[in-house]
Amino acid sequence: MSRRSRIGSAANERAISCNSCGWFQSGEFYRRVKSQHATVPGNLFGRRPGVKWVVLCLSLTGTVHADRVETLRFVTTEYRFEMPQMTTTGDYTRLTVSGCGQLHRIGEPAMPFHTARVLLPVGCTVTQVTLTSASTPAVLEGHWRIESAGQPHARPAVQRVHPDPDNNFRIYASDAAYPDAAADLISIQRMAGYDIALVRVFPVQYKPASGQLLFTPQVTLRLDLGPAPVETQPRVQPPTSAQAARRVALFVDNPIQSRNRGVELEDTRAREPLPQAFDYLLITSSNLVAAFQPLVQRKQLDGLSVKVMMLETITNTVYGRDIPERIRNYIREAYTNWGISYVLLGGDTTIIPCRYAYVHTDLASKESYLPTDLYYACLDGSWNSNGDQRWGEATDGENGGDVDLLAEVYVGRAPVASVVQTRTFVEKTVQYEAEGNANVTNALLMATFLGDFPAGSCQGMEMFKPLRPVLNGFQIDALLDDQPHKLPQWSRNDALAALNRSPHVVLFNGHGSADILMRMHTADLRELTNRWPFLMCSVGCSAAEFDHGKFWPDSFGELLINGGPSGAFAAILNARAGWFDPQYPWKYSGEFQTELFTELLQRGHVNLGMANQLGKEALIGEVESRGAMTYRWCYYGITLLGDPQVPFHLVRP
Repeated sequence: MSRRSRIGSAANERAISCNSCGWFQSGEFYRRVKSQHATVPGNLFGRRPGVKWVVLCLSLTGTVHADRVETLRFVTTEYRFEMPQMTTTGDYTRLTVSGCGQLHRIGEPAMPFHTARVLLPVGCTVTQVTLTSASTPAVLEGHWRIESAGQPHARPAVQRVHPDPDNNFRIYASDAAYPDAAADLISIQRMAGYDIALVRVFPVQYKPASGQLLFTPQVTLRLDLGPAPVETQPRVQPPTSAQAARRVALFVDNPIQSRNRGVELEDTRAREPLPQAFDYLLITSSNLVAAFQPLVQRKQLDGLSVKVMMLETITNTVYGRDIPERIRNYIREAYTNWGISYVLLGGDTTIIPCRYAYVHTDLASKESYLPTDLYYACLDGSWNSNGDQRWGEATDGENGGDVDLLAEVYVGRAPVASVVQTRTFVEKTVQYEAEGNANVTNALLMATFLGDFPAGSCQGMEMFKPLRPVLNGFQIDALLDDQPHKLPQWSRNDALAALNRSPHVVLFNGHGSADILMRMHTADLRELTNRWPFLMCSVGCSAAEFDHGKFWPDSFGELLINGGPSGAFAAILNARAGWFDPQYPWKYSGEFQTELFTELLQRGHVNLGMANQLGKEALIGEVESRGAMTYRWCYYGITLLGDPQVPFHLVRP
């Protein structure tokens, strides 16, 4: 798929295109910059596999001021899609388009869509979304019965949600196009002071009664603009527009250009030369500062400028309704004043409390509140604009929109509560950062049988299907795999033996709990003797349940990090339930796992906190605002227990 973009104004709607580089400029703007075309780095827009790109530009010069908003009428972006692929099983067909996700509303047709990410001028909002096609949509030959989205599962015994039969019949018995709108505004998010419109673009529409599929290979998305609502809070932005531009350019479809070549971020504050800048922020309690010092020294040796802040100072001097809000407000100040990129929360929740986010879902009504450190990474808005007891709702953003889901900083948590645990965490992190893992090309894949479902038996190893190509270059030990009802099953002794061989990466896809993972109990972790610490990732439920109280034992993931000199230097795990689709086991939690390693191994974002967050943002168009909200659950609950800045040692050819 490919894209182009421009902004239209009342004074000049005529677009001038440059044949040499594909930029679209307004006539007024073109005269200023026609000789200043940019070369786009090859990796800058390679964010989603299977997508073809054309360079984009917002044709607006200089800073956008409020009195100019009325002259800005629209932004257009062009997209091109590859031919859909159909896979028929039984009476139903699965429809996919390269570079697209799938709309997931239980019982409704699973239609492919692409998430458009359109940078908006400051002071503007979207008043209308329109999609037009370059030609008449093509009717794909055949009579199709498109499969409906199934129910996500965390475990076989989960309560089954039955689709509304009236709604299901209404859709499949109708010949009205589904979805009824070919483009759907998801939300307007903000990152580093820039507003970004997220829009679902559907290249295929479905007429169920007649079985027709209408495919549009080339479309133009038009966003009509109007003045944005009055802002109740100042924009959260870094000290320099260059830093903001670098962050946003990784995400948006239309790149931010240098001065006089694109949209400049409006800066309403007087800016003086920075007295100092910091890359890395450590927040911890006063009694753990000394134990973290070797890690601080290692960061400084790597060329980072480190700021250490004691929690007691934050709670006594920073405004906020509670301790989490005070911590977040301090991180916001550190970001806007010093340009902080990485934040290490130096303590478990007995020291650094978490924010609990509310995710309404009928699939796990008893677990609707999730501990999440995403709250400390996404710094715009309050995350609770209606002031109730539920934070992180899909309507808790400013003016009733979604909460901030795009991070300004990358966050990790050191799950420690004592000097001994802190020293263990620091020693393993420093060892990995300095030496890596001697078995750099070794990855251990482990999986268990997930259960029998109406669609058939479900196997954890199937979750690795889209991940295996990403791990190209690794020597895969996939022996720890249970096919359905296979005997004998691998045991905790097999897992211990494999872990003690010091793999570089350990992935386990199967059921888990706060104290059980890989068929091992937390007590079994004492038997780990691996010489080189590894990176642990799993879709298992609750392995990173880091919100225990003072009198509750640490979770499996925490003990894997802080329990002794062996084990993992970092773990990316679920704080609550993990999710899968019995028919397509790699969906939901598995998709986030695949995107994580795509960031690490293919997109060059080797710092763990960055890879974890950008992997989530790659799936932001899937995050629901109603219904089961499984992707939102994963977005909140997947947690990095470890240093967010530590670089993953890549497999070298």
